[in-house]
Amino acid sequence: MNGTWKVVVSGTTVPARLAEHCDRAGITVDHLVGVPPESELVPRVADADFYLLGGDERLSAEVLAAAPSLRVVSFLGVGAGSFVDLAAAAEQSVRVLTTPGTNAASVAEFAVGLALGLQRRILVDLAGTGATSRASTELTGSTVGILGLGATGTAVARILTRGFGCTVLHHSRTPKPDADLGVTAVGLDELFTRSRTVFVCAALTPETTGLVGAAQLAGPRFLVCTADPRVVDPVALRAALVSGTLSGAAFDGYYTEPLPDPADDEHGLLGLDSVFATSHIAASSADAWTRTEDRAVDNLIAAIDQALSGEAR
Repeated sequence: MNGTWKVVVSGTTVPARLAEHCDRAGITVDHLVGVPPESELVPRVADADFYLLGGDERLSAEVLAAAPSLRVVSFLGVGAGSFVDLAAAAEQSVRVLTTPGTNAASVAEFAVGLALGLQRRILVDLAGTGATSRASTELTGSTVGILGLGATGTAVARILTRGFGCTVLHHSRTPKPDADLGVTAVGLDELFTRSRTVFVCAALTPETTGLVGAAQLAGPRFLVCTADPRVVDPVALRAALVSGTLSGAAFDGYYTEPLPDPADDEHGLLGLDSVFATSHIAASSADAWTRTEDRAVDNLIAAIDQALSGEAR
């Protein structure tokens, strides 16, 4: 085999199983510590063949262009588009592998926690920024909507139907079986009109970018988004919050990452008392991270083995 093959690994540590596999195959492992600037990242990836992306660096089009031998990026999670220029990767025939479903339980728990924080005014009270009020609304028994019934949306639905006795509506781009979940498929507008709280769990695609706009945000009282926030139109969101049509919104992750100072937020959302954003931590439970890392390592080892067998490009 070609002894010059190299794997770049980012994140806190190099997974032992991957290190052992590369050692047996004579593949060099280059561990990135921290988040290097692009000027440092470019020379590190110049001779890379594989990449385990477990850090917060971004593989931009420029970085990918500097890595002509790169075959595969194995990403820890599903939101690879926030860290990899997917169009550039496709143009260079770089496969981007993800780990769907491994963090669904973690993200679902977090999403329900955000909903409780909004509806029961926990977040407002802890922040000390909103108007004092003892009035709040219960999640239990309410009608909620889920936009996107993939792994995370399904996990949210199970928590809400079985744990909170909610009436759960959902809207998905593709038909989903709902009998075992006890949820009801509805149209996009009906989802928002009938729901007190809507959970945005849909993957970001050209079709879903800005899908939630002014017409939809006129319906619910609360919005929880653990998907890429670009599914929600920020201009329409701000207008709904300022007018009071929407009482509160909570995001895990934001339109700009890392989270900007409210004074530097180009969308003017983070300065509002009714908006809360966490720094992309919903999937970061120790349990979910172990499952995700294991799957990402499995994906990369399979890709390496395929290349070794001569079946890769």
